Amino acid sequence: MEIPETPKTVEKLDLMLRLRDYSTGKASWRGPKARIGVDERQACRTLHVGIVQLINNVLAPLLDRITSREMEQFTLHDRIHGRKVAHLMWIILSEEARNRLTPPEIGMLVVAAHLHDLGMGLSNAERARRLDPSSDLWQWLEIDPSVQAGFERLKQEIRRERSTKSNKLRAAQQLLQAEEVLLCKDTRERHATRKRYEELLDELRSFHQRSPESIPDIDSLLAYDGVSYRDRLVDVCISHNEQADVLVEPDENNPAKPRFARSSPVGSCNVDLQMIAASLRLADILDFDRERTPSVLFFYLLPTDQPVEENRSLLEWGKHLSISNWQIKKEEIVFRGTCTDHVIHHAIVQFCKDIQREIRATRATFDPLQEGHWPFRLPSTVTAEIEEQGYRYIPYQFELEDDRVYKLLMGGAIYRDRLMALRELLQNAVDACRLRDALAHLYDNAKPETTDRITVVYEEPLQKHLRPTLTITDTGTGMDAWLLEQCFLKVGRSYYHTSEFANLRVQMRKAGLDFAPVSDFGIGFLSCFLLAKRLWVETALWESPSGDTRRRILEIDGPTRLIKLQEFANQGPG
Repeated sequence: MEIPETPKTVEKLDLMLRLRDYSTGKASWRGPKARIGVDERQACRTLHVGIVQLINNVLAPLLDRITSREMEQFTLHDRIHGRKVAHLMWIILSEEARNRLTPPEIGMLVVAAHLHDLGMGLSNAERARRLDPSSDLWQWLEIDPSVQAGFERLKQEIRRERSTKSNKLRAAQQLLQAEEVLLCKDTRERHATRKRYEELLDELRSFHQRSPESIPDIDSLLAYDGVSYRDRLVDVCISHNEQADVLVEPDENNPAKPRFARSSPVGSCNVDLQMIAASLRLADILDFDRERTPSVLFFYLLPTDQPVEENRSLLEWGKHLSISNWQIKKEEIVFRGTCTDHVIHHAIVQFCKDIQREIRATRATFDPLQEGHWPFRLPSTVTAEIEEQGYRYIPYQFELEDDRVYKLLMGGAIYRDRLMALRELLQNAVDACRLRDALAHLYDNAKPETTDRITVVYEEPLQKHLRPTLTITDTGTGMDAWLLEQCFLKVGRSYYHTSEFANLRVQMRKAGLDFAPVSDFGIGFLSCFLLAKRLWVETALWESPSGDTRRRILEIDGPTRLIKLQEFANQGPG
């Protein structure tokens, strides 16, 4: 299937044409012969008019501001991207799934396509609030106090009466550049948070109050048949920036129910929230071609005299510009184009792998035993067919020989004494216990435990263990599947350098708490192989936001071997 051109207006989107057919009685989500009542047709007409008004008069103009200032060097997140995502949502849905789309599902799909990136744009007032010294931006990004002091020095230079005009101008330019860097990082990291979406909705409500004739009421438009779907829509938008497994996690306020129910009532209809959230994440990542990167803006905005490997913006824009078209086949998705740079070519190949991983991860969240469980006509393989111009692409790169690298990491340059492994394990245990104490105080105002927090037991060879055994036990936070896969099993990546921990640290600082981990580089556990050839790790997360508190045992026969994993129901917090 070739991907057709994106419609030029919201009204021409296939999703909107389907909604219009509902409003006239030409089609029905209940089946080809089912009739739609007069009230339901009117509700569909109201929804159609509301979506067009919301996008054309409110969301699209705000989306266009994202291409300027703090986000100017990233691929476009404007009204064209929103319309393209909504266009792709229809294309990737199976014929059966299209035919049973309910009116509120269509409304949520089209609005989510335009709302999910809206938080990337900042008004002048928002920019000022985020850059204010009292803003949590400085904690959120963990800005060094000396950097913040540098900002203040530039501001003082601009205000200083004796400062020359040239010095003031230079300071103003340096300050502006530094602010754009900070705001870009801040905005990308927090644009898909509940707090940010609520800020946007509050702002839109204030616009309506100031000018009710020209700015529509956002709350009345995010509804069908008199029932609001606003909160569920916000949660869908949040999920597009999270891991795919959030599609099957329990509801935060009611763990007995799923966060994204397959049948959630909205007025006289139901909505499949899992399908809507999956559609958004899949269509968003599939917007990968030259439509998203107009050539004139590429040359106008970016310093193209820099080597592509040294400029991430050039790389991001370049890989999109190189894609001429793409096609969904029965067995694979194929992206085609031409390229003049081997680095960009490699980035395209890698991004195709990212798309493939996203499709497979999303598909894994759908229950194969459920009827119509996978509502998309998307194969699980994604490839690139790129014509090289002036080079030959062979993915040459240095490969690290695992055994040798691990020996270097564990050699005398880092660990001069084998017993340093014990120190590393104790440091990890101390960090885990201190973090648990901080979180317990943050959420429950509980006092730290004081006994049997960390124990070290050495056993001589026994009948049960043919070799000496060293066991270190702690009552810290523990790990769930995500932490094991994303941090523990990735050499050099520490949980304390993730955005998840950064968010926690901001919350703790707001509550007058702080936690500075001793662990840093994420390689300390490797030192255990200085003492032993076989290791066992038994762990369970103390409190998991996703509800994953299963007990897991990893049996590790050397750092380069496959790991045996066993999972058990958790018997309770340790």
